[in-house]
Amino acid sequence: MPYSLGYNSIHYIYVPEIMTMAIRSKGSAISVMSNVLINIVFNQVSPIAFSEVGYKYYSLFICTNLIGAITVFFVFPETKGRTLEEIAHIFGDEVIVADLATVKEKLPEEEMHELEVVEDKKGS
Repeated sequence: MPYSLGYNSIHYIYVPEIMTMAIRSKGSAISVMSNVLINIVFNQVSPIAFSEVGYKYYSLFICTNLIGAITVFFVFPETKGRTLEEIAHIFGDEVIVADLATVKEKLPEEEMHELEVVEDKKGS
């Protein structure tokens, strides 16, 4: 049960968070594909292993989950409550934040009017 609730979601949540926009889709695809392939291997090997060593086969999963949990706890940076820009900074990416005043100066008049309408709605 704990595997399904926590560790299983790493492939879908944590991996995309720590990757830059340029490689996020490819990295997520590789992560999920690796997870599926490993699950297929275990599904094929487990019946044979259980028939040979019985319940002791569970020790493999216990050990790998313990090693994985320790690794995640001590090595993986916490991303809870952080913006994608903050996460990018943690992983060493160059973060460029545009100055809103400079952007407004460069916008054509039509887009400037649309931006003001959006800002007025936010203020209401």
